[in-house]
Amino acid sequence: MLPLLISLIALASPSPIPSPSPTPPSSEVQKIRQVIQEEVIKKINQLRSPNPDQTINPKFSFHGQVTIIDPDKLVLDIGNSSIQTLNYNPDQLTVIDSSRNKSDISQIKVGDEVITLGNRLETPGDFELMRLIKVKPGSIKRPLPLVIGKITDISTTTSLFTLSTASLKQDFQIKYQNTTAILSPSGQKIKSSQLTIGQIAIVVPDSKAKNNTTNSITAATIYISNFSTPSPTPKP
Repeated sequence: MLPLLISLIALASPSPIPSPSPTPPSSEVQKIRQVIQEEVIKKINQLRSPNPDQTINPKFSFHGQVTIIDPDKLVLDIGNSSIQTLNYNPDQLTVIDSSRNKSDISQIKVGDEVITLGNRLETPGDFELMRLIKVKPGSIKRPLPLVIGKITDISTTTSLFTLSTASLKQDFQIKYQNTTAILSPSGQKIKSSQLTIGQIAIVVPDSKAKNNTTNSITAATIYISNFSTPSPTPKP
């Protein structure tokens, strides 16, 4: 009987009413909404950027020839008269040789052709080298750039002329053949016999030619920028 009475008393006793949670002030709610909105806009801008991977996980890759090796710095010739300086920590750098075996930076020499991978640093133009892969010379073909310069010599025995470039401070031997188009700026065809010393030439290399080197190029197209049509010889 006693247990029954205790149960009835418990049922009759009013349950405590929980106090409502305090409502945060409207100013705090507005601040929370603003923070959330800013984060959403930030993520949307990252996804809309031309290269979202570069915003979220900035990486870099260069291919070139080693020109300088310092204890914490590597300088590459990456072509088109451009060099690139890369910082590195020897203890964090992974080096792979041309046989795909693990190596170290002491085995890399000036003149070696390498592929580099790493991270972009906060300062524009600064890079942290994390992985370096040595490759066999010429194993990666880079597109040949346009060559612009002044004709300084023309061979009288072969289809060849010398082009001196002020920007590259280098002379190129330009070979032309029957398929090479020699044109004026207006598109007028020019005969090879009309090439003269002093003309300014823009040479488009023939990417299919197998004998292109760093200073000898077979031309697919040659534009003579200062070509002038010779005046006709007056008839007597």
